Formats: sequence, structure tokens, C-alpha cells
Amino acid sequence: MKRAKALLTAILLLSGLAVAQIQSGNIYGTVVESSGMPMPGVSISLVSSRTGELTTVSSEDGRYRFLNLPPARDYVITFRLDGFKTEVRREIRVIIGENVTVNVEMSVGEITERVTVEGRPPVIDIRKTTAATNITQEELQSLPTARDPWAILQKAPGLAMDRENVGGNESGQQSSYTARGEGRANSQWNVDGVEVTDPTAPGTSGMYYDYDMFEEMQIQTAANDVTAMTGGVNINFVTRRGSDRISGGARFYLTDDAFQSSNLPDNMVQADLSGNTINTISDYGFNLGGPIRKGKSWFWLSYGVQDINLFDVRGDADDTLLRTLNGKLNLTMGSHRIELYGVYNDKIKEGRKRYPLDLYEAGRKQTGPAYIFKLQDDITVGNNLLITLKASYTPTSYTLEPYGGRDKAVYEIYNTYRYNTGTWEEISSDIFSGSVALSYFKDNFLFGDHEIKLGAEYRYSHSREASQLGNGLHLQIRPGRSLYYGTLYRDWDIDYDLSRLSLWLQDSINMGRITLNLGVRMDRQAGGMREHVIPGTSIPEAADIEGMDLNFSPLTQPATNLPFSFAFFSPRVGLIWDLSGNGRTVAKANFAVYGSVLDAGYIDTLRIDSYHELDWYDDNGNNLADPGELYLYRTRDNSRMILGEDAQFFFDENLKPERTTEAVMGLEREVMQDFRVGLNLIYRHISNHTWTVPYVWDGGYRLVRNSDWGRFSVSEEGFEYTFWDTLDVYDEGIGFVTQRPDYKVVYKGLELTFNKAFRNRWMISGSLTFQDTTVNYDSSAAYIDPTDHQPDRLDGQPGPHSYARFVMNSRWMFKFNWMYELPWKINFAGSLNIRDGYIFPRVRTLFDAGRRYWDYAEPVVLLEEFGTSRYDTFWMLDLRMEKMIPLKNFARLFISVDAFNITNNDMVLSQGNDISLGNYLVPDTMLNPRVFRLGARLEF
Repeated sequence: MKRAKALLTAILLLSGLAVAQIQSGNIYGTVVESSGMPMPGVSISLVSSRTGELTTVSSEDGRYRFLNLPPARDYVITFRLDGFKTEVRREIRVIIGENVTVNVEMSVGEITERVTVEGRPPVIDIRKTTAATNITQEELQSLPTARDPWAILQKAPGLAMDRENVGGNESGQQSSYTARGEGRANSQWNVDGVEVTDPTAPGTSGMYYDYDMFEEMQIQTAANDVTAMTGGVNINFVTRRGSDRISGGARFYLTDDAFQSSNLPDNMVQADLSGNTINTISDYGFNLGGPIRKGKSWFWLSYGVQDINLFDVRGDADDTLLRTLNGKLNLTMGSHRIELYGVYNDKIKEGRKRYPLDLYEAGRKQTGPAYIFKLQDDITVGNNLLITLKASYTPTSYTLEPYGGRDKAVYEIYNTYRYNTGTWEEISSDIFSGSVALSYFKDNFLFGDHEIKLGAEYRYSHSREASQLGNGLHLQIRPGRSLYYGTLYRDWDIDYDLSRLSLWLQDSINMGRITLNLGVRMDRQAGGMREHVIPGTSIPEAADIEGMDLNFSPLTQPATNLPFSFAFFSPRVGLIWDLSGNGRTVAKANFAVYGSVLDAGYIDTLRIDSYHELDWYDDNGNNLADPGELYLYRTRDNSRMILGEDAQFFFDENLKPERTTEAVMGLEREVMQDFRVGLNLIYRHISNHTWTVPYVWDGGYRLVRNSDWGRFSVSEEGFEYTFWDTLDVYDEGIGFVTQRPDYKVVYKGLELTFNKAFRNRWMISGSLTFQDTTVNYDSSAAYIDPTDHQPDRLDGQPGPHSYARFVMNSRWMFKFNWMYELPWKINFAGSLNIRDGYIFPRVRTLFDAGRRYWDYAEPVVLLEEFGTSRYDTFWMLDLRMEKMIPLKNFARLFISVDAFNITNNDMVLSQGNDISLGNYLVPDTMLNPRVFRLGARLEF
């Protein structure tokens, strides 16, 4: 016994629970007599189409529990004890990440007498405080959606997207988003309990998906418990699984230009732009599942294809082909519930562009598969212990090839579009994780009943990234100027490892009406560069520049570990108070401190970075660099420092992760059966940001200081603009990564949520959010320079700050979804999304100021207080009509028509914001016009 305990302890310390990787729910309850006395020894069985039969016996206090249950709508619980009537509770629904409470009162009678009640327990979870949105199977299939996971994210309260998916015109590509003051970088993506977040691109998914592979989705945005490392958005997908009967289905959806309207504004017509429209989208596939041995083992298979053919803003083809194959095997072997899962996804994309207005030759073709392999075992030990073991491997890779080829220079009309060729990329990752989790229950001990969760996680990834702008020569045309700029680069190439070890402990203490969740989490993240060879260049244009061959020779990048690790201690406290005593009115409060992700961006600081800055005089005006038109301005090369110094030269050894402190208070009320409303107050304080302070040359290397900066002014078109610069200080293009002082982001939100589960022919869900996100500079030390950022200080202004064409900062949002079952098996559904317009930051590039030394670009200045101008208030309405046709007793056929952007809004989503450029106020992204989709879906 001692050896077994020691082995279990060792496993817990060396393995781990996958972070925020939720794929199941739980059922809890108490069995009492009519007098209210607890009933021990009651035999309790749980059956559903997804699990077979699970059994337990009520404790001395009449308590019972079923844990780690897959999502399903047909759970049946049966309670049996001699001398009492058999009680049956049917149609109990379990959704991911939720705890269902089913209490039963048994009456004296014959065991052969049955009392059957439809489940319908309270819909409020009285065991957790997490602010999460569950998208159930009815919503996935019945609402008018673009059938894309990133479009589903938009349904979460307070979450803002960087694009609007109208019927699939943005499907097959990943969106950026922000929620609760956090950007995408701290998001985590999980599929069936496996984290698939891409280590090469923080906060993105490592793969794409077939929409019909999902049984359910959950989106967490606040009050995360100890199973979540960060305060970012945590996305959990659960795929389907087999059951005790043969089941499956097939679907075909068609969206076509013939079903599409037009909403092109005059200025786009005048600019010879066609807008963003759909050519044709075909979405088809099938799935099949069933028993291998009833009640013991099941299989599930699916295959799906999305063939997405679009036209971009220039009218060029933008085509994506997604193919996904899923397979799952579930086994019940005594106390073991085993799951084997695998998925293959391949993406082929033609016409991927970096800038919306890029010419065709700068577009790229993307290819590359992604996989998930998982083995999981849930082990039940008695009535009070559940152990979950898990192992996974997720390899991914992709390549981007520009149509112009890798042997040409990239040309760019400054900040507008590229031509001649584009950027190529080769990226691959292998991710390994092993995990174990323990849930232990101890009733009537120290103030109440305890549910103790203990876990640890180890995740390791090895990645390789190589990329370049064409052949390495990047030439920029400055509109209206005789002097153009160029840069000649060595290939960008890194080969690196990242690892994370996480330990956490949580005790959920139930004291009657009050539940207290006390948790603590510890994470340690580390990484480093592997030794690898960076190839040299053989660029024809670089072979003779002022009589010099400026091509780079091959170099060996040395192996270097980061001199710091992100070690973080994270407490979590949650309080749930059942005000009504029956779980129908509940007050909740939560306090948490979160860390952040150590990503490849830190390791990239150690990358050998060599480049020549060039002057380009286009003497013949053909917008191409001919012999004799390029001149060396200066060379920046950190290779001697990378090769000759250790990593401490580039990093603060005491670097800490970003810190998010969060407080949430809320109230939930079940206003009627299956219908709940909630009100939340959310506050976040995000600090410990990192930044890079540049080194300068002053007879030796030192960090830039305030005295190096000077105020300069330039007059353009009758106006005088001021800016700060270090024009008399030489910079090697190297920086020191350290904590950013006196800088923070503050988020305040008030949110109303409502949800009516589908029953009695209707369902609704939605939210109304009022929020304020600001950035705060407590002193001039928070700026990279001592400027007050004319014309107005940024302190306390809306965040996040960016000079991009738009900034996702909506002060309010309203989201509403519904479905109603009309007579004759016709479903009517809709989605309405309204939000405050994003910030439109008007800026001017000061070309007459010339090249800036510290970042090799002309100054860009704000023309008004940040946040003054905004895009129009956004709103879009989508509708669906669906007819269900029974096919005797074995199948159902659904015929549907979806209408997206039904009012044909002509919203501008992005437009030129630089008053000094010719594309100022010219839209580069439009809301897709009204479009219809026809669909047929078979279920059996």
C-alpha cells in the first residue's frame, strides 16, 4: 500500500493535467427519505447512449456522484433500495465544464414500483464561478452560422473579433480577437482535452476543423479556475463519439455567387476594387458511429470537406480547401474508461495575402497537415477517487509559397500593397504532453464536504521556423518622394524548444448553501534555441552594390537557453452562495491572479539578424531596382554579439510573466424552468508587461536613455508636426528585454447574460456588455522615449493602443440568438450582433522628416486624441428556416435556407487611415453583401 501511494505521488509530480482542457461534465446529488433523512446504500445506475451503464452506491450521508461524463442529452439515473419505490430521472443533460445537481426523495413502497420524472434540475451550476459560454449541439446545428469555429467565438459575451464572417466569406482562416482587456496571445485551444495551441503563433490554433466533428463547444472568458493558466480566452471543443445504436449523418451546404447581392460603395468602384465576396462554397461530409460491443465499446468516424472559393478586395481568387478525418474509440473495462482519438486536417489555400491590397504575385499558396493523437484513461477507485491519465502528440507543419517565387525581390508601395513576389514561410512543430489528474471526495470533514483536485502538467514542443521576403531584398516606394528605401536580409531562421511544467491544487468545500473554491497553481515555463545552420544568400541585386558583394555567408546559430524562466504562483478563490436554497438564485464571487504564455517571440530575440539598409534612387521611374540604383546606407548585424555574448546581454535575468489580477462578482437567477439570467461585474488589472529597450553605440554598447532623445519638428502641407527621435545616436538594431515600468491595462465591465435551453419548442441566448479598457502610463518611464505623444497624452486613453487601420475597442456589445419550432416541423432561427464601432486612428507619416535612426522608419504621428474617431456602429442580422422531414422511423432529413446579412448592410470594416497616403479612406475590407445558403442534413 505504501509503495502504491508513493508511485501515485510520483506520477502526480511528474505528469499533469492539461491546462483548461475540459471535455466533460459531472452529476452530483443526494438521496433522502420523505422525512429528509439521508439514505445510504441506495444502488444508483446511470445510463446514456454515450456511456453504457455506470453504477455507484450512495454514501452514509446519501451522497452520490458521476464524474467526467461526455456531453449528452439522454442521461437516465435509476435509484433502487429494498422497501422503497424505484425512482427514475430521465432526460438529464450534461454539458462540458458544468456540474448538474440531481437530488432525489424516495418514498416507502415496493421496489417494483417506479416513479419516473423528467430530469430538469436547476440550470445554474452551484459548484463553480467560471464565466463560460456553452454552445450546445442544437445551437451548432440550428442557428445561422458560417459553420466555422472562429465565427462561433463571437457569440461569447465581451469578445470582439477582427473580422465579420458572412456566410463563410472569412472561413478557413484564423481571426484575431480580444476579450476582457486581453489580446489573443494568452488564449488556449483544446480539442477533446488536448491543447492544440500553436507554439509558433501565440494564441492561435495549430489546426483547422470540420464543423460537424463537434458535439459541443465551451468558451471561457473570465473567472477561470486553477485548470487555466492564463486569463485569456480558453476554448474547449468536444468531438462526437459512438453510442449503443448505429447513428450518423451526412450533409451538403452550398453558397454561391448566384445567391449573393451587391453592396459596393462608390469610392471602391472608383478605386477599381471589387469588395470581398463569395464565389462558391461547398461544405459536405459524413459521420458514422455505433457499438462494437453494446455497453462496453464504441467507435466513431467522420470525414468533412469545406471548399471555400472567394474573391478578395482586388477581385483575385482566394480559395481554401479543408479536409478533416476523425476517428474515436471508447472502451469500458471494469473501472477503466479508455478513449483513443485521432484527427487529421489538411489545408490548401490559394491566394493568401499579407496585405489586403497586395497584387496577385505577392499572394501565397499554403499547404500543410496537422494531427492529434490522444490516449486517455479514466480510472474509478471506489466511490471517492477518480484518476485520469492522458498522453498526446500533436505534430503540425505548413508552407507558404509566394506566386512570384523565392528568387525575386519584394516591392512595396509604402503601407499599401506589395508586388513582384511575397513572403515565404516554412514552419513545423511537434508537441508532446503527458498528464494525470486526481479528484478525491471527503464528506463531513473540516467544515463541510470536500472535492479535492490535484494535478500537474508537462508540455514540450520543438519548433522550426524559416521565412524571408522573397529572395531577401525588400524595396519600399515612398509616395511622392525621390528617395526610396530598401533592406537586404539574411533568412529569418530559428530552431527552438519550449517546455511547461504546471502543478495545481484545489479544494471545493461545500457548506450547505455556500461553496468555497480555494485553489493555487504553479507554472514554470522555459525555452531556448537549438544549434542550427542559417543558410547564406545569393541575391543577384546584392552582388554589386557600389562595387561590393553584400550577400551573406552561412552561419551556425549556437544553442542558447533563455537566462530566465517564467515561474508564476497563481492563487484562485471562488465563493458560491445559494441564496434561495434550491439552486435557482445564486450569488458568485471570484478572485484570481493569472500568468502569461512564454512564446517564441522571446526566443526570437536570440535569432541571428543581419541586414543591410539601402538607399534606392529609381532613376528611370519604372518602380524596379535596376543596376546602379541601390546604395549602401548602413549595415546592422547582431551575429557577433549572438556568437560572442551569452543570453544575459539580451534579457533581464529576473524577467517575469505578464500578471493579470481579476475580480468578478455576479448574480444568477433561474427565472423560469430552463431559463437563467446573470449579471456580472468584472475588473482586471494587467501589469508586468515586457518591452525591448534598444542598445546604442557610444564608444561601447549601452541602453538608450532619456537624454539621447530630442524633440524635432517638420512642416508638411502648411502644418507643423513634432516628434521625438535619437538622430545623433547609432543603434545596432539590438535590444534588452525587460519589464516595462509604470505601465498597465485596466478593464472594467458590466454584463447581462441570458440563456434558455431548448425545450418546449424554443431557445434563446445572448448578452449585453458595457466595458471600458484603458492603458495607463503612470510616468514618462513607461514610454520608450520621453515624449508626451503629441497632440495628447495617451495616459488613460482607450486601449489597446495601435496605429493599425482599426483597434478592437467596443464600449458596448449586444448579442442575441434564438430558435423557435413552428408547426409542421419548421424551425425559425436567427442571430443579431450589434456593437460599438472600432477605433479609427487617423495618422500621418512624416516623409519629410527622413529616416529615423532608432527604428529605421519615418515618424508616424496621431492627428487627434486616440479614440476620437470610430467606425460606424456595426450590426448584422442572420436568419434561418429549416424543415425537418421524418424518413419513417430510422432517419430525419433537414432542409435549410440561411440568409446572412439579410439587410445587405454596406459596412466598411477597414480603410486607409494614413492621411499622407493615396489609400486614405479607401476601404480595403467590406462587410460581405447579403448571401443565401442552401443546405441538406441527414441524421439517423
